[in-house]
Amino acid sequence: MAGQLDDAALTRVFNAWRSRIRQDPLLSRMPMPELMPFATAFNESLTGDDEGDRVASTCDALVRAQLEPGIVVRIATFLAECFFDEIGTSSAVVAKRLLGTFGYICGLMITTMVSDVSEIARRDSLTGLENRRAWDEALDSRLTSGEEVAIAMVDLDGLKAINDSRGHEAGDEHLKQFAAELLAALPDPGRAYRFGGDEYAAMSTALTAQELEQRLELLAAKDGVAAFSFGVAGSEADGRDAKVLTERSDARMY
Repeated sequence: MAGQLDDAALTRVFNAWRSRIRQDPLLSRMPMPELMPFATAFNESLTGDDEGDRVASTCDALVRAQLEPGIVVRIATFLAECFFDEIGTSSAVVAKRLLGTFGYICGLMITTMVSDVSEIARRDSLTGLENRRAWDEALDSRLTSGEEVAIAMVDLDGLKAINDSRGHEAGDEHLKQFAAELLAALPDPGRAYRFGGDEYAAMSTALTAQELEQRLELLAAKDGVAAFSFGVAGSEADGRDAKVLTERSDARMY
């Protein structure tokens, strides 16, 4: 097989690794994902035999297995220790490879974790839409780059009445359903946002302000879609100042 260890040696390392995880007071209480792909990728990376992004993909899978970052690093550390117990003492070159591979893998994991945290910070947890922070960054970026952009401020109607009469769980479903409908109404690369409460927004570089208004009018007339109010502005007619665009869009809602 490819990699530093043959099948028998890799099996010994894998079993030792699993045993160490089961004996650890913290890890033993947690469900583990499938770990053999990670061990195999680690083995192949020691000799440069990994195929393309195998190491990166297995690291990504481990990070996304609903485990805390510290737990992920602990699992990877145990694997590196088991590899060292098997082969690290036999050669300084191999020991150096082990250290380098472990550092590389930790770097991949940290990159994924940081990316995930950054993405979470820009998402509304209820609807999955991007949030106000993401809106500000995207709008500034579009205007700075010289792109023409159309925006809409959107207020969903009836949320308080639903919360009062049917409860907040029904209100949450109301918010999520509208979020999906708003996003679906926008052609790529259109983006929908939720600022909080019943406040939403939309942004498009593919549509003019008039075309975006028409899209929202069609959505408002669609059967089953909750009532909403909206106002539209566009950089072509309203200028390239993000604050002014947002204020004009908001004012046109009323």
